[in-house]
Amino acid sequence: MNKKMSINLQKCFDSLTCNAIDFLEKSVTELDNSPKYSVIHFCSAIELFFKARLLVEHWSLIFKKPENAQLSKFKAGDFNSVSMDEAINRLKNISGEKIENKAEQCFKIVRNHRNQLIHFFNEKYIVKPDNATLDEVIPEQYAAWFYLHSLLISKWQPIFKDYLEKIEKLNHLMQRHKKYLSAKHEEMKPAILNDKTNGIQYEKCYFCNFDAAKVDGSYDPLFSCTCRICNMRSNFLVIACPKCETDIKVEDLGLGECQKCGFVSDINFLLQELAPDEDPKEESLRAYCSNCEYSAEPTAIPFGDSYLCLNCLELLDEHGHCGYCNDLIAGSGYNLESSYCCGCVMCEGSLAQDRS
Repeated sequence: MNKKMSINLQKCFDSLTCNAIDFLEKSVTELDNSPKYSVIHFCSAIELFFKARLLVEHWSLIFKKPENAQLSKFKAGDFNSVSMDEAINRLKNISGEKIENKAEQCFKIVRNHRNQLIHFFNEKYIVKPDNATLDEVIPEQYAAWFYLHSLLISKWQPIFKDYLEKIEKLNHLMQRHKKYLSAKHEEMKPAILNDKTNGIQYEKCYFCNFDAAKVDGSYDPLFSCTCRICNMRSNFLVIACPKCETDIKVEDLGLGECQKCGFVSDINFLLQELAPDEDPKEESLRAYCSNCEYSAEPTAIPFGDSYLCLNCLELLDEHGHCGYCNDLIAGSGYNLESSYCCGCVMCEGSLAQDRS
């Protein structure tokens, strides 16, 4: 915990963290009989952990509008607080802390599910919950907890060090989700085997490790698949080995190994094979990726109407030049309008220069 925080802020941090732990414990106990409330309480737990992390930066950042923050209202709890999306963006823009894109997507799935339940309704939750309902809730909670747990015990470990024992107890509770997924895999094995017999391709899921990721899209050499057990999506490339021409499956970070001759691919190999030929006298079409933020060199290349990052294998639907450093940046939802002030993958923008 930041030693500069006053004793009152320390108590506030402790209260937020304990509240998050309480909500998550409650979510697990409600899962079987009240999945609706399990979704609501699980999402609340994630938001509280993010608010606790944001509080370490400054108490005003918990306010939805920090410019209107008042210490008296903060102490009384009389204010509209930051949303999950806003908390993530503030950690990125103010703390320079990157939340992995796959993690952010998992958190947003939980948030959208919660919002549907509290602002509208979902017919599946009006009647007694069935296995189909649990099939939806459990994978999304398991995935979101996987990434949140990783943050809490690694990158955020110094901040939440006093709660590591309780966090590991939560992790033990969440492992019942893994057992559910294992049982689901056993049930689905016959259907998956039948699909394979009929020529449908399956891959090993990078997340739950079951051989259940159904290939459901192909944009040669890019393939996408969705796991029928945990619902996680992933992309991979299929590239001919330069030594023996055997197909190599390449996943993120450019890594792939030829099963015949042992050739190992990397980012440089993918760029040589897939990046467009360019005239050094002309402006390069290769862009830096705002998704994975790989900065050693631009790894996003034109791919149809979009860009494809050869490091994280995500399709990026927007691209443009940073308003401050002028580097070409590609990303999904990347905000070019704020790049002059806030910067990009390759710079910190004008605000950082003003502070220095």
